[in-house]
Amino acid sequence: MLTKWRVVREAFNTHGLARDHVNNGSITRLQEFGAIFQLLTRTTIDLLFKLGKLACYVGRVAVQNRGIASTDLAWMVQDNHLIRKTAFIKMSSAL
Repeated sequence: MLTKWRVVREAFNTHGLARDHVNNGSITRLQEFGAIFQLLTRTTIDLLFKLGKLACYVGRVAVQNRGIASTDLAWMVQDNHLIRKTAFIKMSSAL
C-alpha cells in the first residue's frame, strides 16, 4: 500500500511540473516569434547601416562644394523663386 501511495504522489508531482512547463507563455511566445525578432533586428541594423552611408555621402558632397554642414539650414534658401519657375514650366508645357 505504501509503494502505491508513493507512485501516485510522484505521478502528481510530475504532472504538476509538466503543466507549469507547458503554460509558461513568456518563453514559448519568444520561441515562436524568434524568427520574426531575428528578421526585425536584421532589418533595423541594415536600415541604420544604409542611413550611415547616406550621411557619409551628404558629408562628402558638402566637402566637395566647400560647404559646412549645419543643423540650421535656413541660410541656404536665399531666393525662393523656384516655385514660380516650376509652375511656369508646367503651364508652358501644358500649352
